Amino acid sequence: MGGLIVLLTAATHKGVAKGVIALAPALQIPLNPVRKLILSLALRFAPRSKILLQRGPPEEIEGFQKAKDLEYSLREVSVKLINEMIKASHKFWRLAGDIIVPVLLIHGEKDKVIPFEASKRAYQLLASYPKELKVYPDLGHNLFFEPGGEKVVKDVIDWVSNLPRENP
Repeated sequence: MGGLIVLLTAATHKGVAKGVIALAPALQIPLNPVRKLILSLALRFAPRSKILLQRGPPEEIEGFQKAKDLEYSLREVSVKLINEMIKASHKFWRLAGDIIVPVLLIHGEKDKVIPFEASKRAYQLLASYPKELKVYPDLGHNLFFEPGGEKVVKDVIDWVSNLPRENP
């Protein structure tokens, strides 16, 4: 969710950010028709109801468990929050071309929460320079917390270190 928020901020508040790093940004919330129907009913009759977040498939549980143990990690979300995230993701697609600051998009190809294809599509639309899309074939949604996540940390450090420096 943080990646979506920071990308929207870069699009709507020029000058606030000098660059963006977005890990598995929630640019597309995958909902099948049944879930869309349930969401619309819940929004109408119980907008504050909570949904427990899925932990993911067994191969990703280690990363989900580590992330879940963090104090600030979302364990459940309200129906209203999901709806706001969907609206924010739609807004992002309208404004993606307005983002001009450097952007690093990072996504695990095995992400079962947010499809990595959304990051690929976003990369094409961004007007940013420089911009880079890093896709990790063996990682899921919780990139830092999965086995191999240290490579993501190194790549982030390298990307930031190689950004062009502004003149004082």
